[in-house]
Amino acid sequence: MKKLMTLLMFLVWGVSFLGRTNDAVAQAVSTTPLSELAVVADADANLNTATNLDIVIIYDRAAVELFPKTAAGWFAQKHELLTAVGRSLDLVSLQVSPGTQMPVRLPPRTRNAVAVYSYANYSSQMGQPVGVLTAFHKMTIHLTSGTVVYTDN
Repeated sequence: MKKLMTLLMFLVWGVSFLGRTNDAVAQAVSTTPLSELAVVADADANLNTATNLDIVIIYDRAAVELFPKTAAGWFAQKHELLTAVGRSLDLVSLQVSPGTQMPVRLPPRTRNAVAVYSYANYSSQMGQPVGVLTAFHKMTIHLTSGTVVYTDN
């Protein structure tokens, strides 16, 4: 685990030093316009179980490429990534029960973020892809029985 954390820190430093990124969204949007976020969970969301939902707000362009493309990858590597990236991100962690509707309070510095990702720890593999929220102003995350739907409001 120490080797993985050291490797991640070295990668963040190395990529930051070189000033490169491969994330198309981060390149297309200098900072996110995201100002409002809400979550709506159907009564049978995630096969009628509570859903761990992490909103990851990233401020370091070099760190963007370290983040997994699936929720399973995020939740498996979460601790190591938080340790490696540190203050270059904000994390909003929610546990969403079926039948819930709620606004999400975003950190004040969200407008300075270069990427905003959503990871829903879903029972179904269809709900597992990362949600890329970076380019949107107002977004709703809709948790259904078997998948996650993202709507720009």
